[in-house]
This record gives sequence, structure tokens and C-alpha cells, in this order.
Amino acid sequence: CVNLDISGACVDLGADPDFDCETGGYLEAYVRLSLNSQHSLENYVFSKKGAYSLKISGGKLIGSVGAEEARSRNYRISGGRWTKVALAWNLESISVLVDDAIVGRKTGLIKTPLTESPLLIGHESGSLAGLVDEARVMAVFAGRALELLQTYSVRHTATPWRSIHFAADGSLDMHYHAGP
Repeated sequence: CVNLDISGACVDLGADPDFDCETGGYLEAYVRLSLNSQHSLENYVFSKKGAYSLKISGGKLIGSVGAEEARSRNYRISGGRWTKVALAWNLESISVLVDDAIVGRKTGLIKTPLTESPLLIGHESGSLAGLVDEARVMAVFAGRALELLQTYSVRHTATPWRSIHFAADGSLDMHYHAGP
């Protein structure tokens, strides 16, 4: 858990090329705005200068990638409670999410600029007034088609389940479910 309530505080994750997220990405964190935070200020959760950012401004969640941005329309993030926020994008759209629900979306051609800037939790000048926890950064990579031999066949050999049994610790009961 990182307290960014100090003016100019941020966590520098470095300028690793893995953070370029050229074909898309997903940024996620739990945030807790300070009750006395000024909602008119830009409270950055993530920022990669010139490439992408996720911030809260006036209580609204705003995600930007290059020149494009998506913002929450009717939802405002309030202070004093933990909220899961996320920015998801690919080559065709940008979405901002609050507690796993899409609250804003922008479609069109999305191009992530490549920069040598580091990825920051927060921002050099306008970090989040509050706490950030469980930050996650994931990149989208375009895959390749898998070509199988013509002699390859797919068979379903699992037996159907009639019910699901749980063990005392909440996992699947291995007496009834032998596999993962």
C-alpha cells in the first residue's frame, strides 16, 4: 500500500520496454481518496508521460492513451472508501472501469505512443491524494495463429459433473474432484 498523499509523491516503476503496451494494456489498482482531497485537482493513479495515464479529476475517472481519452460519465469516485479502478485498451477502444464495471468507453483507432518515459504510480506533479494498493500492469500482445497437423484431433474425455463439492477451506473437495 502506497500513501501518495504527500505533494509530488510517486513510485517510479522504470522505463522498461514491457511498459510500452504498444498493442494494448490493462492498468488496475485499488485507491482510497483522502476525505479532504480536493476533487478539482488531477489525482493520477498511473502515468507514463506521452503514452498513457489513469487519473481522477473532479471525482471522474479518466483514462488516456495517446491523444484519445475515455471518462466516466455518471459515476463519481468518493473519498474515504476503497475503490478498484482500471484502464483497459487495445487497438480499437479505451475503457475505464470502476469495481470491474465499465463506466466510460471510447472507440476508434487507438495508437499507444512509444516513449522512454518511466511508468509511475502517481505523477511527478499531481499524484493521487490518498492511498494506492494492489497495482497491476498488464500488456496485450498480438498472438500468432496455431496451425495443427491435419491428423490432429480434439477429444473430450472428461466426465460431466452433477454437482460441485467444496472442502472446509473453500477449495474444491479432492474426494469428489480429482483434477484441477
